[in-house]
Amino acid sequence: MTQSFRIERAGPGDIPAVLALIREMAEYERAAERLEVNETLLGEFVFSDRPFAEVFLGYFADRPVSYAIVLPKFYSYRGRANLYLEDLYVQAHLRGKGIGRRMMAHIARLALERGCPYLEWSVLDRNQSALDFYRKLGARRVDDRSHFYLEREALESLAGG
Repeated sequence: MTQSFRIERAGPGDIPAVLALIREMAEYERAAERLEVNETLLGEFVFSDRPFAEVFLGYFADRPVSYAIVLPKFYSYRGRANLYLEDLYVQAHLRGKGIGRRMMAHIARLALERGCPYLEWSVLDRNQSALDFYRKLGARRVDDRSHFYLEREALESLAGG
């Protein structure tokens, strides 16, 4: 099935397709109510002269069916950046057909080409199929870290003093 599958770096003309896939992923992760992204934000932060991230689209039968968002993440101890995978999504009807593996292989090659010491990402603890998928690829879970973030009011409060 993956013979007619191809991966391309997304460009500004792909914003509607990328946005549609992001929305599908948010629904799959039961997080649609937190979705704030829109075409303007994608244009500004991903498809501008100074992008913060890159998007790769996976096409099956010439239709975008998967995407990956990656960005560099600098590590002071290593003195260089690794590649951080923010999102990997494959439409539900095509899961288990090798598309996710092909997307990950593409991102792994990209990391190696850029001299990144490793590829890093996070997974929701409740997403058992994703956890199993990544383990089959040879990924190992890092258990000595906790993921934190400051959002809105907490961020403003800290910045204010």
